[in-house]
Amino acid sequence: SESGSGFLSRVCVEWERAAQKIKDESPKTRLVILRLGMVLGEGEGALSQMVPAFQNGVGGMIGNGKMWISWIHIEDLVNMVVWAIENQSAQGVYNAVSPKAVTNKEFSEKLVLRFNKKLFLPVPKLAVKALFGEMSQVVLCSQKVINKNIATENFKYIYPEISKALETTVDFLEAFEKKVVF
Repeated sequence: SESGSGFLSRVCVEWERAAQKIKDESPKTRLVILRLGMVLGEGEGALSQMVPAFQNGVGGMIGNGKMWISWIHIEDLVNMVVWAIENQSAQGVYNAVSPKAVTNKEFSEKLVLRFNKKLFLPVPKLAVKALFGEMSQVVLCSQKVINKNIATENFKYIYPEISKALETTVDFLEAFEKKVVF
């Protein structure tokens, strides 16, 4: 698809242009570009920012919840990087996302289920824009990215479903919080 026009799209276009220069200067170089979706993993990141609100029963979807989220579990991403390094036939652009994008509503519903809570009031898009400015695009843009290229390579995902990916990641975040004393 054509690239978008927002901040993330501009970063992606410039990053890929810089990578292509390396390939142009050295044609025998194998170039693999991984376009990352939202990474669900341990430590800092989007999920660690969301978990406290959902744990406390005040987590909600953003706006009408119809924005698509293309995500990948950190273990699948690491395996994809290893696959790209080891697989000499791999080259070009691969969307490093799970095979099943979810809407913000689905994502939020799965997260509240994990904490045995209910969805709180939706967070208005205007509030997100006011808080994050241009970076609000990271949260507000809808990205239903398809992993067609990697799928044709028969890459095997450990976490193709959002429920299991959230379960393992949230379990780690909760265990980490209990060990860290502030």
